Amino acid sequence: MNKKALIYISLGSNILPQQNTAKAIGTIKGELTDCEVSKVYRSPAVGMEGDDFLNAVIGGYTCKSIDQVLQWLRDIEVLHGRVRTDNKFIDRPLDLDLLLYAAEVSPNLPHPDIEQQAYVLQPLADVAGTLIHPVVNSSISAMNNALKVRCPEKYEVLTPVELPGK
Repeated sequence: MNKKALIYISLGSNILPQQNTAKAIGTIKGELTDCEVSKVYRSPAVGMEGDDFLNAVIGGYTCKSIDQVLQWLRDIEVLHGRVRTDNKFIDRPLDLDLLLYAAEVSPNLPHPDIEQQAYVLQPLADVAGTLIHPVVNSSISAMNNALKVRCPEKYEVLTPVELPGK
């Protein structure tokens, strides 16, 4: 049996975003223990033309391996109608990314968007502010505050939203 690992997952949607975000949160919460969900934020599409995204972060414990978690997230995306293409800058019903898996460090972990994107870092700070980033060696809250100072325009466009039934 695998040891429990604390994981954080970002989610984004700009096709039926309220519906897909709420469903995805419910699905993921059902598989993690001691689960926490950030506020949900509306933000403009980055790097593409398209409708605004809803973004959130979910953290909790799993016994799944990294590969199992990645496959599970892809399966959830497909259930929500995601079709992967070579173009990553397109509208999508659901985009799930593994941000952190315990203190694992690999080419894809921690996810690089943690350091660069307010729509990932702000919701991660909501649920894991005191967590120390295993590469940067700084708390998520400190990283969030530093990005706010360096790039305030990335935060000015974030708007908290309430999902129905949340």
